Amino acid sequence: MTGAVILAAGSGYDPESFQPMLTVSGTSAVKKQISTLREAGISRFIVVTGYQAEQLEKHLSHRGVTFVRNPDYRTSQMLDSIRYALAAAEDWERALILPVDLPSFRPETIQRILETEGQIVIPRYNGQNGHPIAVRRQVFDTIASYQGEDGLRGIFRMPGYEPVYKDVEDPAILLRASTRDRYQELLNYEKQSRKEIPLRAEVAVSLFRKQEVFDETLADFLESVEEMGSMNSAAQKMGMAYSRAWKMTGNAEEQLGFPLIMRQTGGSHGGSSCLTPEGKAFLAAYRDFQQRLRVAATQIFQETIAGFDT
Repeated sequence: MTGAVILAAGSGYDPESFQPMLTVSGTSAVKKQISTLREAGISRFIVVTGYQAEQLEKHLSHRGVTFVRNPDYRTSQMLDSIRYALAAAEDWERALILPVDLPSFRPETIQRILETEGQIVIPRYNGQNGHPIAVRRQVFDTIASYQGEDGLRGIFRMPGYEPVYKDVEDPAILLRASTRDRYQELLNYEKQSRKEIPLRAEVAVSLFRKQEVFDETLADFLESVEEMGSMNSAAQKMGMAYSRAWKMTGNAEEQLGFPLIMRQTGGSHGGSSCLTPEGKAFLAAYRDFQQRLRVAATQIFQETIAGFDT
């Protein structure tokens, strides 16, 4: 399994312009990163927080990410944040590592990186190294124990840890909003890129009675419960408070009239959870409805809106 580590602990070039929250193409930099990574097939995320941690964690509370705090973010180095993240990536075989101020890379770039063999893979554009960097699990322990100089670069100079460089046609792997001028450069790039990327339709599906009954967040949560066998673990995976997950599920069960989750408490190994037969059937029906609606929306979009995208 491959996951993504987003390094967002530092205050950046200007505390008044919190880098994860910088506006890029109508959303925040960090949400744009997560959206692009999901489009490339990444489903596991660890965001390392520090400066304004509570604000950032609230901002991403429904995005299905795990948060790890770097308590020494004011004085530590980027390598320390990476160590905190990889310590929490227990079942990952590979990690994509990237700073939060790099939001404009393309999903196909991620796919090219992941298709490249090597313990360490670094994308390159016009001879310049960029991000995200991919590292395999064999490198995790070395990162954890390394005491030399120059952070990751020092590790990459060690025998046996030489990176594989992957040339990509994506200048955005170099575009970090690390200064005001570079942020403006990034915005100019985004403006130009929008002219090259066609409009598309995206559909979010929510079900209602008098109030919302079921949505994509709850569907993702139920899938995580089935995968992990625990409501608590599923909530943690999604970066969601357990109380919110419990309330959200209970509300849906009350309005639907049947249980979605079977809960078992106590025992020497603690409690466990799984989907009820009705819950599995309803979740499958929702996903089928969601997919059919997206297909129909794409067709209607082509018949109505697409002609205006010239």
